[in-house]
Amino acid sequence: MVRTDHFHNPNAPAPNSIVVAVTTFVRDETGKVLLIRRTDNDLYAIPGGAVELGEMLTEAARRETMEETGIAIEVTGLVGVFSNPHHLIEFTDGEVRQEFSICFRAKPTGGTLRTSGESKEVLWTAPADLDTHYPIQAITRPGLLKLQPHSAFLENKRRLFGPLTNKVTIHVVGEGVGVQGFPSTAVRIALKAVSPCLRAVET
Repeated sequence: MVRTDHFHNPNAPAPNSIVVAVTTFVRDETGKVLLIRRTDNDLYAIPGGAVELGEMLTEAARRETMEETGIAIEVTGLVGVFSNPHHLIEFTDGEVRQEFSICFRAKPTGGTLRTSGESKEVLWTAPADLDTHYPIQAITRPGLLKLQPHSAFLENKRRLFGPLTNKVTIHVVGEGVGVQGFPSTAVRIALKAVSPCLRAVET
């Protein structure tokens, strides 16, 4: 299935779904970043995909990374929570998706690089090579080019994905979750839907 990314495109079709997704920002002991080349749009990206029913967020992050790259990971932190109604993903099956994306930091714990049905190329790359060596979609490139320091990368992603919040506060009490700082109703609904998963995330 082929996808087309629309970013601030006034001619983009109207969205008909919102999907909770996870991505992983994986760095090895030398500082290299794990990238895939997607089969659906032929561009480079960090690993990730949709959360499945019954899954913890961190379980989804580990599964998607293993499926797409062959690398086992340990989730070490949370980069951020992102959603932008001006970034729409149009699929050839008729779905037009607004993604709600949770990005985790992670480190590799094992495995061997391999491709999959979703990744035609898998590699470790130095952050300095991202700007010249790899075609990355426009919405992702500015954030990836600010990989060091982490605070600059996060701030760039906040600017890229819109002024959702200056601060995110997640309160986890038992099976419940409360979030401060998001004006978006869609984001609140999505967070409530995955609230049982958030108990596995240490912030």
